[in-house]
Amino acid sequence: MVDRDQNGNVKPDLTTRLQKLAEKVPGMKDFMARDKVRDRDKVLRDHTAGKLDEAKEAINRFKQTLLAKMQLGLLADVDRLTSQIDRLREKHKHEAYGYSGAFDENRILEPELVKLYDYDLQVVEKVESFFAVCKALPGEQATEQEFKGAIDALRVDLAALAELIDRRRDALANITGKEG
Repeated sequence: MVDRDQNGNVKPDLTTRLQKLAEKVPGMKDFMARDKVRDRDKVLRDHTAGKLDEAKEAINRFKQTLLAKMQLGLLADVDRLTSQIDRLREKHKHEAYGYSGAFDENRILEPELVKLYDYDLQVVEKVESFFAVCKALPGEQATEQEFKGAIDALRVDLAALAELIDRRRDALANITGKEG
């Protein structure tokens, strides 16, 4: 029987989801063995944390641009964003420590793994998208309005990423029976 979503499209099976996720995250080649779920989760979180570090470096270069353009009023907004990135990075990187039981082979079932891997793929794609936005921040030739628009776009993207990470944490909590 073919599994379909609410729109009638064929849903990718677990193997396809895992392969797609493994293509995006270095170090996850041996992705199919269930006995390494906990290890793969750590690799994934380390990868996304590293990408958030790279995004923060791009934002720090943007801060230098703002300083050069004497846009000092915008620096506080950018500093708040970098603080939010730091908190989100730490929360995501270390979140599974409290949910380690979720990765026990006898506890996690394939439907739960599928849901978790769907969140993982969404988180990786959103982190990559956020990083791309950070790399494309305006340079010195930009206007104050362009700087403000870029900061607003970062704020929106970061909030969406934080929501995804929270939903992933909730999915882990459902597996272990803990409150997220």
